[in-house]
Amino acid sequence: MNPDRIRLTVEVVGISALVLSLLFVGFELKQTRDMNLAKLHHNRLALFHNNMLSMLESDHALMYSGHFGAIYVRMRILFCVQKVDY
Repeated sequence: MNPDRIRLTVEVVGISALVLSLLFVGFELKQTRDMNLAKLHHNRLALFHNNMLSMLESDHALMYSGHFGAIYVRMRILFCVQKVDY
């Protein structure tokens, strides 16, 4: 092989490695972003869940009468009557 052919081959391999490494970094960034968004969504739902349960279990909420008893029972069933600790 002549030196020009070897140099061209090395440059093509180098450029290919650079492109593949950039694609890998982009994939890793996307995966990290998606994972962080999922954690954020999960934490928001856990906060909502705990807030609803604390409201339902508070003594002030239990003082209401009328239709509140049915809502209270439905909410306890819906949220499994357990606080979520993360």
